[in-house]
Amino acid sequence: MRVTGAAWRRIAVLTVIGAFASGAVMAWSRTAPTPFADPLGPEQAASRLAKTIGRRVVVAERTTETTQVVADPDGTFTLLSDLRPVRAKVDGEWLPIDLTLETKSDGRIGPRVAPFDVRLSNGGGGLFAEMVVDDKTFRVAWQGSLPRPTLNGPKATYAEVFAGVDLVVTMDQEGFREVLVVKTAQALAALKATQVRFGFAADDLTLTQAGPGRAAVRGPAGNDELKELSAEWWDSRFDPQIGGPPSVDVPGGSISRPLTMNVEPGGPASAPGTSVLALPLTEAETSGNVTFPLFIDPALVKPRSHWLTITSANVRYYDDLNDPMRVGYCAFPDCGGTWTARSYFAFVTTDITSKPTTANVVYAFVYATQIHSATCTSLPVDLYSANAFTNTTSWPGPIVAKLDGKSSAAGATCPTPSEVLKFDTPALDTYLQTSADTDKTVTTFALRAPNETNASYWKKFAPSELRLEVKYNFPPNRATGLAVQNAMTCGGVTYSRGTTPRLIATATDNNVSPHDLRFAFSVATAAAPATVVTSGEAWFVPSGGIGGWDVPANKLSAGTSYVFKVKVYNLPGDSTSLASADPDPTFSFTVPSVQPASAPAVTWVAASKTFQFTNPAAEGVTGYTYAWSDVPRSATQVCPTAASTWVGGTTGSGGGVAIVASGVGSAQVPTNLKGPVTVNVRAFNAAGNLSPMASYSVFVPVA
Repeated sequence: MRVTGAAWRRIAVLTVIGAFASGAVMAWSRTAPTPFADPLGPEQAASRLAKTIGRRVVVAERTTETTQVVADPDGTFTLLSDLRPVRAKVDGEWLPIDLTLETKSDGRIGPRVAPFDVRLSNGGGGLFAEMVVDDKTFRVAWQGSLPRPTLNGPKATYAEVFAGVDLVVTMDQEGFREVLVVKTAQALAALKATQVRFGFAADDLTLTQAGPGRAAVRGPAGNDELKELSAEWWDSRFDPQIGGPPSVDVPGGSISRPLTMNVEPGGPASAPGTSVLALPLTEAETSGNVTFPLFIDPALVKPRSHWLTITSANVRYYDDLNDPMRVGYCAFPDCGGTWTARSYFAFVTTDITSKPTTANVVYAFVYATQIHSATCTSLPVDLYSANAFTNTTSWPGPIVAKLDGKSSAAGATCPTPSEVLKFDTPALDTYLQTSADTDKTVTTFALRAPNETNASYWKKFAPSELRLEVKYNFPPNRATGLAVQNAMTCGGVTYSRGTTPRLIATATDNNVSPHDLRFAFSVATAAAPATVVTSGEAWFVPSGGIGGWDVPANKLSAGTSYVFKVKVYNLPGDSTSLASADPDPTFSFTVPSVQPASAPAVTWVAASKTFQFTNPAAEGVTGYTYAWSDVPRSATQVCPTAASTWVGGTTGSGGGVAIVASGVGSAQVPTNLKGPVTVNVRAFNAAGNLSPMASYSVFVPVA
């Protein structure tokens, strides 16, 4: 079917999201991943189960007719996006599509599992087909009484609806197709005299004349949406270089041609409000090179998933259920001239753009099934990135850049009838990463022949078997809260407690169900930076938790300044490990030169009832921590200043911190202490390191 004008957008009543007719069509494995649900959250629960059982697990809440997200055993996720639907939801459960026709409880005929509700006539007059999509009903009536059909898989054949003419209805992933099989020239002549008429009725839709010989479906009053219908015909004569043998399903190596469509008012009494679509069949040939049977497709239903073949003769095949996607140079006798074709298609990629941060694409594959080769010789076809397309896109189309090329000799008339090509280059990975970076919910591709002037490169591909696979995860945020545990900061410099400090940080994950995190610490010298020690991926903490690492002995030197940085991971440390974005946050600290080696000297000043503390060795002492008649405090968290009167807590009978002023610290005996009084005191330097303890006892009179 050809679309030549009158732009249209999706009309929900007529169309359904597309899929595979069968889960076994593709050459790659379609073993169903294990579905799972858990209070932890769908993605995290699926990820943990996948790791436990060692195989993929479906994130059921993310499944649609065309897309599925699965958790991989390595902790990543994979998006599987099909051009057309591969599954349908039945009683709350996703099942593979099965278009096998069977008799339903109401006596009519319908498919076993489909993403729409359709019923076909089981013989007799009145409605021929009824389909419900998005809670709206679409009805087609036949102009006479129908015989009881013969069922064969997805096909229902109504034999001899006219003399020498069968009506064959085939279920499709996005509705159904009805084709008249005309067996003889005499039957075609009689059909022309009668004309073929279908009654048409749909909720909120109107069948309208879109132009001379053209029909279209328009939405409710005031709605500019328009969907053009395009009837076509083909016969059984074919060129094996163009394609395989024609059938009721596809023209194959025959060339499909358009048919006039006229809209008439009125309709059968059994379908009130119906318009009539009439096919005069004036274009269908009855003599010459026509080979019977001849096939007539009224094309009443069109899909919602989109693909396009555009030719250099500006003939468009848009969402054409009869024709595969064409690629290359058609210069054979039955091509009707010489022209070049390119094909465009698009996948839904919402799942790699639906988070606050950008997905990290590990790899991306595109699968395309080749079903025809002009020469049965292994020649390449190229996969390109592309911009958006519509049914009005003109040659050469929105092609952008080559991503990959694959070769195949497969074709319906070749020793290998079909072959799945797997496109898998770093350029393809980068293209999908760009989709993630720019929040593209739909990602568009094109197939193009590498030589568009050589007919040997002419190929065809099945739109129902196009698939995108993207392995991805969302990386964690950069670490925050970097610190050295139990450090002291003086004059803007952070001092560690010796040469084996514990380094700490916190971070959060960006997945909907956050992963646990690992922290990789790296320590370098501050001057002339050189890495001196790394942790590997240390600790394993929940998102939002604190990760830490104890620097090993003999790695840091006293009196030296260092900088440490932290990288955060939410996967195992292998080729799939995903890390927080660069640059890594850093934190500076200094290892103190020495610990004060000498105990303080203590002097009692009776007149003021004050103890004075000095450090005879001048070892960089900045203060003294003391307690009355007890063990002095062993650590301080803030470095006091000379102007401070800060007291860092007490132990036993009380105590505090004496600030150094002019080299001396002092502590006055509290007024509540009388009689024998002992002070225990240690000096500390800027790093908070403590000296040995000194004790001094005096007698404080009661009066």
